[in-house]
Amino acid sequence: MRIIEAMSALAALSSAVIILAVLAGKIDRPALVMAADLCFLTAILQAINFAIGYSLQKRLRQGHDENDRSGILEAKADRPQLNQADTRNLVQPSSVTESTTELLEPVPRVMEQKK
Repeated sequence: MRIIEAMSALAALSSAVIILAVLAGKIDRPALVMAADLCFLTAILQAINFAIGYSLQKRLRQGHDENDRSGILEAKADRPQLNQADTRNLVQPSSVTESTTELLEPVPRVMEQKK
């Protein structure tokens, strides 16, 4: 947006310089066509800048509205709750430790004798 604003200001300033130069007699009248083109360019750039600013302002307003709504929901004590999930059709995974000691063979303990 700042670049568009700078280009618009530059085009308007250039147009003013050309018009003043024609009025002072320093350049010929056909240069007014270029000044008119710069005026049209300024109008187009301002319209683009307005559209961008309007969309940003609209999004900012929506953000404020959403923040206000979330504050209202947090303030209410009776918030809507979801029903519990139906887990009857889900497959129950087997335990990680289930049947893990079946394959182990008992190791006899050897007791050291004290001297």
